[in-house]
Amino acid sequence: MDTGVRWDHPEFLKPGITSVPDPTACEDYTRVRDILIHGASEYNINWASEGLVAPGTSTLANYKVQSALMMDKEEISKAYEIKTQILGPDAADEKQVANGLPVFEVFYENDDDPTRRAGKNSRLLFKAPDNAAYTVRVADTRGEGGDNFGYKLAIRPARPAFKPSLAKPNAEIRKGAGREVIVRVDRVDGFDGPVTFELNGLPEGLVSSFPVTIQSGQRYALASIWAAESTKPWKGDVSPKVVASAKILGEIVVQEAGDLGVLKLGEQPRIVPSIQPIDGSVGVSENWTLKVRRGHSVSARVVVRRKEGFQGQVSFGKENAGRNAPHGVYVDNIGLNGLLVRQGENERVFVLTADPIAELGKRSFFLRGEVDGKVTTHPITVEVLP
Repeated sequence: MDTGVRWDHPEFLKPGITSVPDPTACEDYTRVRDILIHGASEYNINWASEGLVAPGTSTLANYKVQSALMMDKEEISKAYEIKTQILGPDAADEKQVANGLPVFEVFYENDDDPTRRAGKNSRLLFKAPDNAAYTVRVADTRGEGGDNFGYKLAIRPARPAFKPSLAKPNAEIRKGAGREVIVRVDRVDGFDGPVTFELNGLPEGLVSSFPVTIQSGQRYALASIWAAESTKPWKGDVSPKVVASAKILGEIVVQEAGDLGVLKLGEQPRIVPSIQPIDGSVGVSENWTLKVRRGHSVSARVVVRRKEGFQGQVSFGKENAGRNAPHGVYVDNIGLNGLLVRQGENERVFVLTADPIAELGKRSFFLRGEVDGKVTTHPITVEVLP
């Protein structure tokens, strides 16, 4: 049962306690303070099943439990006074929204680095709210300690940065279709800004959706390398290179992300896929714009031109069917089978939805058919409007 109360506090609700110490003298007063500030009015705790001492059977239990678990509006107001004494008054221009609970700021963050970038160590990013002297306290969360418990603390200014990488096309580029390229970024020391990837040295006859940007807070983006049906083989080995750039602390930082490997041109796949307007047709190599407003949906079609003799179904994916869609924009209403052109059919209508939080602006967008090593459509542009 998660009641929000710190059952593990060594002085809290333990049998045999008969006296009330000064709470400010408790070894772990911050937990007592948390109970007083965070308490709620109704927990419906079954004390016996929890193996705990019920209120009324211990003076200390009464002091800590009743203050925390039986708070009415008057008690909430009293808890807010405790908060003010501990953390200071609110700023004069700060607007408080009444929700029945005390409101207070917490100037710390706990990050045990679940990605294990710091190895066995814990890692904390702290942004000082004001110019002042701050105290760092290191303790074992289990409440243990002793002469054999050794800790080392390192404090340094944050050095925001990023490490770009990419996944190369996994097969030859087929005429009339494309291949997907995945670009990724590892963010360092709190860097959360956009990162733009650009492609250099693409052979004649190929087109791409580069430059492509990984949006703020995101970890990857998708690009497409596409070949027209009339593309001629190029001479020699060509390995286009990708560079990534971002603005950090007011300066543009540029890094090499790698190359796409040696590109090879293949024959036409079993399907030539394209994204078409809902009420018309464009050439398979046309980059047209599909506009969608925040909080709304628009429709389009995915069309496949089949190679003679191929009548099988073509899947374009499920929840991740929209490739490189802006954050908050997705292919909607796809059902259990996902975005699927059924056996013997040549097109499927799909719905693109933009959530209210979708980032405004234009972004390249394409679909990927799961045939012949996953071929892509020519990219179009999705524009999110207010």
